[in-house]
Amino acid sequence: MNCLIITDENWKNIAILSKRLNYLSPTLNFLKTEVRINLLYTKMTKEIVKILENYELNIIRHCLPNNNSANKLIDILKYTDFCMIFTDFKSKNTKFVIDTCTLNKIPNFIFTESVDYYYNGEICKNKFKKMLNLLTPVKKPIEIVNLPKFQLEEKSLIPKINKIQIIENLRHCYNLLKTKKQNRSIKIIDP
Repeated sequence: MNCLIITDENWKNIAILSKRLNYLSPTLNFLKTEVRINLLYTKMTKEIVKILENYELNIIRHCLPNNNSANKLIDILKYTDFCMIFTDFKSKNTKFVIDTCTLNKIPNFIFTESVDYYYNGEICKNKFKKMLNLLTPVKKPIEIVNLPKFQLEEKSLIPKINKIQIIENLRHCYNLLKTKKQNRSIKIIDP
């Protein structure tokens, strides 16, 4: 089974992440099949990968390009059996995934700090491991036909800097280093 994990940009609650990802571990064997985790690069990727490696889960990492991030995310969702979303409902990107899953009937679990969890948009009173057992793999690829009306936020991780300015800064730094080296060097004085 394929699981897509989505977190808010500002999500910091490692305890909730660890608790919920523990249920996917093959050593606990709550699910009948092996789970592959699809993970998008965010600020939390390093911490999530550590947790997933501790639970011996397979990880597939994805990077969303700025120009086609919605299309790439939809391609990932076509091969997803269920989503685990960790959010405080402040990010447009997690809202895009929640709405896409809801419109296309992809099972999703939404975890927040205020409520235990939501299953397909509704507060769920059942135990999480019971709901995991109800999941069944579906034939891939899923046809994504209904899309939400809004677009993803485009955030570039690399700031846009002028290349000529970078080259000039490097030259300036090298010249400073060269002059410091010359000033500190030992000079022989002939009598």
